Amino acid sequence: MRRISAILMIFSIFLTSACSGPLGQLKPNPVRKRTVVLFLIDGLSVPALQNALATDSMSAFRNHFFQQGNRFNIARAAFPTLTLPNVSSILTGRPIGEQPILGNKMLIQSRVVNFEDPRFRPALARYVDSDTVFETLNRQGKTSASFSFTLGQNATTHTSAGITEAIEYKLHDYDEIDDRLIRSTQNYLESHDPSEWPEFIYIHLIGVDGYMHHLGPNDRRTVQYLQSLSTRLAPVFKKLQEAESHEHDVVTFLTSDHGSVDTPQFADVEEEVRRIHSSATVLNQGRILSVYSEKSDSPEKLQNLLARVRHTRGVDMTVYRDRGGAIRIDSAHSLASIRQNHPFVMENLTAYFNADQHPDAIVLAQDGFTFSNKHRGDHGGLSASEVYVPLLMRNASLSGNEIPRTSDLLRFLQSRHNRL
Repeated sequence: MRRISAILMIFSIFLTSACSGPLGQLKPNPVRKRTVVLFLIDGLSVPALQNALATDSMSAFRNHFFQQGNRFNIARAAFPTLTLPNVSSILTGRPIGEQPILGNKMLIQSRVVNFEDPRFRPALARYVDSDTVFETLNRQGKTSASFSFTLGQNATTHTSAGITEAIEYKLHDYDEIDDRLIRSTQNYLESHDPSEWPEFIYIHLIGVDGYMHHLGPNDRRTVQYLQSLSTRLAPVFKKLQEAESHEHDVVTFLTSDHGSVDTPQFADVEEEVRRIHSSATVLNQGRILSVYSEKSDSPEKLQNLLARVRHTRGVDMTVYRDRGGAIRIDSAHSLASIRQNHPFVMENLTAYFNADQHPDAIVLAQDGFTFSNKHRGDHGGLSASEVYVPLLMRNASLSGNEIPRTSDLLRFLQSRHNRL
């Protein structure tokens, strides 16, 4: 009998030591076919899943991932806790700084590039596709399937992205987007014998994130949407389980690209930055502002800006890297307090500011605040609620007590020993 080892990490006592989080101990027969399936539920936080599991409407999740109780593992997203940097890291197996996407928006060669805009999706693919798991499998003569409207278009079988999905998202029609992806996944599994399934199947669902932004992570309708996913995914889970009984190894992961926090308060810090430093380029990404100075600006001009902005309502901290390479954090809180409430903070900031094309500085929002007046729930920052994400597994387990990075998950595909 396969066993899933699960460790419930109490949210108030998350470990804060840096780690790479080895995964392992799947024990397939080397001659058996194996398929790794990754469900990525965009914006799914640890508290949101805990709350949903406390109800009676998550039976499909329980049947597939839990043998008893509602305990589950956690993983850690990269900083910034935004979708496209983290999806890029997950699909390439490379953490922030080792793959080129640092934000949903970036300043590249003096041009603002918004990768969330469908017009820039081809550019995103050019930056990421050649290093993704899909391309690696292609080079090895192996197959993959991607049911996602964001990346994965170079999988052997993939869902084609178009303008329809962008319009539906703008209209908050998240149900239709996710239903289309779930139906496509189910149809694919049912129309192919398990012996024909690829080495890797990827499903990226966006509705939880959409409702979280629009209504807040704790809103009744957001929770109900998550609960509805359990029902809609039940036929997919059933098909995966049936394949296990046909001498086929199926490893299932379910995780998220980032967590989220409730943000009932809006602070227009972007406008304040522009007022103080009119020549700066400011990219607003929810709970993080990326600030790029003009090349002709002195370091003192940037430092003066940050000193003034730090005391603005809604600002938790400002961060920049000085000319000596040191990370400088300005906050009302002590470094010890920052470390306690922002897990892996120095590791995350160092990786971010060591990356190519990083901004000159960042401004991070206080708890309960966002810099976007359209979002009742948001993410992008360094808090535990944004960094930690659920990690559900079937036919796999964690080795040790370390918290894995989400970018480590697909190392399962790299070794038949299934250890990270």
